[in-house]
Amino acid sequence: MTSPEDTIALFAELSLVLAGFVGVVSAFSGRERRFRPTELIRLTHVLSCAATILAGSLAFFTSSAGGFSIAQSLTMAGAVSCAVAAVLLLPLTMRAWQSGKDPDSTSERWILIAIPVANLSVVLLFGLVTVVENGLFPLIGGFSTQLLIGLWIFARLLTRPN
Repeated sequence: MTSPEDTIALFAELSLVLAGFVGVVSAFSGRERRFRPTELIRLTHVLSCAATILAGSLAFFTSSAGGFSIAQSLTMAGAVSCAVAAVLLLPLTMRAWQSGKDPDSTSERWILIAIPVANLSVVLLFGLVTVVENGLFPLIGGFSTQLLIGLWIFARLLTRPN
């Protein structure tokens, strides 16, 4: 088993890779970078997933460097991840619903329900980190879910016309 520090570092690296995918898509989109509303929401969502993981990881390492215990650093990581996810991901739900009403949107109704449920679950997992004694499990669960959601949305971005 790896240490919490090594596990969190791995997730920080994976979040940067996920954000890099968005950079590649953006670079290949041309200088104009004219994205349709659904494409822009998907790009923003993938970046938000990566940002949530990175913010939590950085909070963990900053807390650890400040002399906090592992448990306190995990709590800080959970609180920061919860706040960032709530600020970045939950508002995307409204934008996605509005964009989903466009006649040229390729988002199915079940996607517009599944993603907000998954995002809310992640926010709750991160919130759980702040109240349980050993927050590593819910933190890693939230980070893992964020990575999977980000990859799934990235795949939809690449395989859907809008």
